[in-house]
Amino acid sequence: MNEFSYILDVKDIGDAGRSFAFSANPDECAALVHRLGLQNLFSLSVSGHIRPLSDGRTMLVQGSFSAEVVQSCVVTLDPVESRLEDTFEIRYVSNANLAAATEYDVEVSPEDTDEEPFDGTSIDLGAVAVEFLSLALDPYPRKPGAEFAFDTAPEQDLGPFAGLAKLRNKV
Repeated sequence: MNEFSYILDVKDIGDAGRSFAFSANPDECAALVHRLGLQNLFSLSVSGHIRPLSDGRTMLVQGSFSAEVVQSCVVTLDPVESRLEDTFEIRYVSNANLAAATEYDVEVSPEDTDEEPFDGTSIDLGAVAVEFLSLALDPYPRKPGAEFAFDTAPEQDLGPFAGLAKLRNKV
């Protein structure tokens, strides 16, 4: 079980598909803060549509999420608040169909829809949302105006006995 699960049984999806919408509760947000290394997660909402494709064993999930997160600034460690919104599209292919498809060489481009295997019975849409949320997070959040300054003064090479010379007057 994931920190944020919304499991959809494939039997409950008709030929026209099914819309979905759900949000993380405070306990789920707290668990995701720990998992994703955030300072805080105020909200996470997910919505979309799932439908079977023509073969009947492949499901297409099209959705979007919005989240209000607080990350740590990479320079000052101060909180950096941001609102994230993104869309996703995944094709869930039953294990039998996936095994048949992997027998051939397939070229994949970045624009292609992601394909994931599934057992043919259920899909965890909460886990999908968390995966795409983690990809949308800024890997190097920076507070506006925060700058990292390097010490550019050259070190003076005082030789190997410089430390002993400082102690000479103390003895």
